[in-house]
Amino acid sequence: MNELQFLKETIKNSGFFDEEFYLNLYADVKNSNIDPIEHYLILGWKEGRYPSLKFDTRSYLDAYPDVKESGMNALLHYILFGKKEGRNAFANNSKSNGVQDLKFIIYAPPFDENSGGNLVLHRLCDLLNKQGERSYIWLWGGQPQPHKSGICERFNTPFAKLSDLSDNTIVVYPEVVSGNPLMAKNVVRWLLYKPGFFTGEVNYGKDDFYFYTERVFVPNGFNVEEDNILAIRYLFNDIYKQTNFGKRNGSCYILRKGKGRKIIHDLKDSILIDELSHKEIADIFNKVEYCISYDLYTTYSQYAVMCGCKSIVVPENGISKEEWYNGEESRYGIAYGFNDLDYAEKTKDKLILYLKQQEKGSEDYVKKFIEKCKIFYNI
Repeated sequence: MNELQFLKETIKNSGFFDEEFYLNLYADVKNSNIDPIEHYLILGWKEGRYPSLKFDTRSYLDAYPDVKESGMNALLHYILFGKKEGRNAFANNSKSNGVQDLKFIIYAPPFDENSGGNLVLHRLCDLLNKQGERSYIWLWGGQPQPHKSGICERFNTPFAKLSDLSDNTIVVYPEVVSGNPLMAKNVVRWLLYKPGFFTGEVNYGKDDFYFYTERVFVPNGFNVEEDNILAIRYLFNDIYKQTNFGKRNGSCYILRKGKGRKIIHDLKDSILIDELSHKEIADIFNKVEYCISYDLYTTYSQYAVMCGCKSIVVPENGISKEEWYNGEESRYGIAYGFNDLDYAEKTKDKLILYLKQQEKGSEDYVKKFIEKCKIFYNI
């Protein structure tokens, strides 16, 4: 047995490495098909990755500078020396002293203001903290050491550590996440869109507690309480506002989740706004006359109205206007098809008022969300 094999066996037999946990948590390792123990042994520990729920690599290295300076693998040091020396596998954290206060962990990608789902995940963390809860962001994507670019400076969203996971922690996963990567005891599944739309699979726990942003996103057969709505708005009012009250020309269009649908409008003088910044999009909304969306459910259609643009959603075959959104408030200011422009014009002022009320009402939704979670999990 060579040295590498010996070290791998040492870690494997220690009970401190969980292959399933490691692969579920770090998709880049899973997709690389590399042996997970070997990855952690050679590279993962240097990146601060967690081998299991039993050992906090980053905290261990931060607490014991001599280990860090030695260049020895943190978990190997603990197994071979640290445990006998009385060192703590969870240095400076609540697991070591038995304190297990209620916490929320929001499982989200690094912050991207151009992604609506991403934005509201980070906003949820911010609003939970504003209401006095202890809430954290856990960044997915295999990068265990968060970078400054992973957060929004407007929001209070501290990063979660492994020590923040306990029996009293509620982890919130959006619908695109498969399974339970953090192996949390208490899981909330937040349906920001239709389950399976982006990933092609639906893999949720039988005891997950469901919330949704729009009732239309809840599939038939899902046991989701009618009032388990968690609708969070964050309007960039300083960006999306009407500045052009004069002549407008041409159109812009949105694909996003509607990518692949047949284009039915004239592309001449029509600008695709996907992937542009909010500032760039707001400038375009103030220049063109029409915004045409092939994505049935995007806030950008409402942003267009805020900028004085005529907003049109291209209908999908088999989905009526009432089935598109069963609540009229969600249809204010937007034409469902080119023949619905009169309705959009008549209700555009109602939309502006409705959006402001929704943004303000987000705090009420979060307050109710907290109460429901505490009752459901008896925390």
